[in-house]
Amino acid sequence: MGEYRHEVPLTVLAMLITIAGSAMEVFPIVFTGWAVNYLQAWYGTGRLNVWPFVILIALAALVRNLLRFAQSVGRAELSVRITNRLRHRMYEAVQRHSLTYHSKTTTGDLISRSTGDVEHMSRFIRFSVFGTAEMLIVLGVSVVTLLSIDVSFAVIALSPVPLAVYLTVRFGSRMRPMWRGARDAYGEVTTVLQENIAGARVVRAFAQEQAESEKFGGRTVTYIKRVIDAFRYWVVRMVSTSLAFSMVTPIAVLYGSYAAIRGGLGIGDILICLGLMRPIERRLHHIMHLIETYQRAAAGGERVFEVLDEEPSIQSHPGAQAMPRSSERKGACVEFGGVSFGYEPDKPVIADVSFTAQSGQTIAVVGHTGSGKSTLISLIPRFHDPTAGVVLINSKDARDIRLDELRQAIGIIFQETFLFSASVRGNIAYGLPDADEDAIRAAAQAAKAHDFIMELDDGYDTIIGERGVTLSGGQAQRIAIARAVLLDPDVLIMDDATASVDSETERHIRETMRQVAEGRTNFIVAHRVSSVAHADQILVLEEGRIAEQGTHTELYNRGGIYRRMCEQQFAGRIDED
Repeated sequence: MGEYRHEVPLTVLAMLITIAGSAMEVFPIVFTGWAVNYLQAWYGTGRLNVWPFVILIALAALVRNLLRFAQSVGRAELSVRITNRLRHRMYEAVQRHSLTYHSKTTTGDLISRSTGDVEHMSRFIRFSVFGTAEMLIVLGVSVVTLLSIDVSFAVIALSPVPLAVYLTVRFGSRMRPMWRGARDAYGEVTTVLQENIAGARVVRAFAQEQAESEKFGGRTVTYIKRVIDAFRYWVVRMVSTSLAFSMVTPIAVLYGSYAAIRGGLGIGDILICLGLMRPIERRLHHIMHLIETYQRAAAGGERVFEVLDEEPSIQSHPGAQAMPRSSERKGACVEFGGVSFGYEPDKPVIADVSFTAQSGQTIAVVGHTGSGKSTLISLIPRFHDPTAGVVLINSKDARDIRLDELRQAIGIIFQETFLFSASVRGNIAYGLPDADEDAIRAAAQAAKAHDFIMELDDGYDTIIGERGVTLSGGQAQRIAIARAVLLDPDVLIMDDATASVDSETERHIRETMRQVAEGRTNFIVAHRVSSVAHADQILVLEEGRIAEQGTHTELYNRGGIYRRMCEQQFAGRIDED
């Protein structure tokens, strides 16, 4: 709770204002009754002076409204602050979770949890903290006042309370699973919306607008039905309480009239009692509304804390050390020792892989689709941890290295290029925000991106559309390459980085990569054999295992899987440039 300590003074101030405002809600009613009693007692005596009562009532009303204004502002500010902190914790939790977690959790559902569910929790905090204090004060003052005037009147006014308490206790707990179902359904709605927006080009290309609209409509109908069911269930209980209060009012009027005729109560006392019944009724309704709000918040809170409470599967342990550096040259020695990994138990994607990449070497990983190439190299930056075996960086287990330092020492160029909705400069400097202009331009030139960047409308200040849609695939990939080069990493991973470019651009990028790869440990995942012919080692994966290992010449002359791959792509001719 230490992170909320700055909100304590605001909370105390808002609570004091709430207490004062709650008391001022009762006072005008009491003052009015006293004024009526005064008029009744002194009428015809010539000694009437009602102005003090009028002034008191007016002042009470003015103070009450001023306090209500201050209370509303304080509640809103406190709620916004707490909500923002909670949402920020959600964002940080999402950032900490591993890629395995994200692979089993939809983006739309995470968005729903971070927005709608957090908002329901915020609403409950806003109502519960101040609403409960206000409710207790108004009910307490009202009950004490009623009892001081007439016990029978107080009993009549409070007679619906047992019913309200029964309905609240009896049916309140049933609301949570109903609201949980509604929030889960809303997560599905958000998922469909997010996927439709992210896949807009695919939807248009296959003319599936109508089908997507129907799918969204179906999810929306399910969500609306669950919300209506929850509301309907609760409204029946609310109406029952309102009906009980409606029956009490005429009984209270009859009793008050009878008491006034007998002379037991003054007219002002009756007005006070009848006037206080309305605040009591509102506060009892507030109790039921608070329970309903709580059940919503509890349902949303379950979804929020599922994210906050789940420990990231990939994180730095308390004893993690700094990234070890090679004493001989720039780069890092990467060793795989009996490494196995599977996304699901008993279904290994990588099985018993062992090899050593010396500092400064270039290691190529090739194989047919689904052979485990990308999964293998994802173990180096610890996107996943091996289920067996060990990955060593400069002779230290990667799991014993601080995660942030490990990943800062590794530059990655992914097969699927992702660019942010920001300037070209911002995308290149994403991993190194403080990089100067010369370094950014040098990285762009190394990636053969500088020339086309300068042809853009605003050069390096050009804003790239979401996910880089305003650029060609080759242009986007070259900016991604520049982003990795700018880090000046010890280890450079290129996961089929030239798949989206034409042959001519690929050739230029290969030449560039040979330059930027010098002195680093490089891993190249590729489908095109021409991209790996100059590697120091080539690993040929087959069903998650190393089927062949060696240089291009060794493997080609061996006449195995690699030879067949070369012949399929180039009819026996290998680009030796």
